[in-house]
Amino acid sequence: MDYYNEKYEHLKDKKHRFIKLSWASLKEMFIDKKSFILYFGGSFCRNCQAVIGLINDVACSLNTNIYNFSPIIDKIDIRKTELCEYKEIYRELLQFLEIESKDELPLLKVPTVINIKCGKPIKMITREYLYENMTEEIKKEYVWQLSELISM
Repeated sequence: MDYYNEKYEHLKDKKHRFIKLSWASLKEMFIDKKSFILYFGGSFCRNCQAVIGLINDVACSLNTNIYNFSPIIDKIDIRKTELCEYKEIYRELLQFLEIESKDELPLLKVPTVINIKCGKPIKMITREYLYENMTEEIKKEYVWQLSELISM
């Protein structure tokens, strides 16, 4: 069983469209000015668990891969740590995503899906509180937003 089918209870598709990225691989994609769909989130997040199947369904319907980078590296949430090497990874990620910060680094919420064109973010969707409130109406709206973002 692969990582996604093992870790995500709401992902039923054995032929899912997710590709797990290390920080080095993600950084290289930005530097090489690649175009891709980035899913920022992980199996630790209940909201990510709630939408993983929807993201996959849209990716399958549009024949697109989704590149996944989790904010958890070595069991450390890079968004919330004071450890310099991890904080620097997060700072660099925010720069690639063109999210400005002065002194304190802003919290990039999960799940976030981002369309990257030629190494630059062009559109981003962040959804919170999906786990408890996933109605059919919210699902339809989210699927529509994902379809629009991915097909740009």
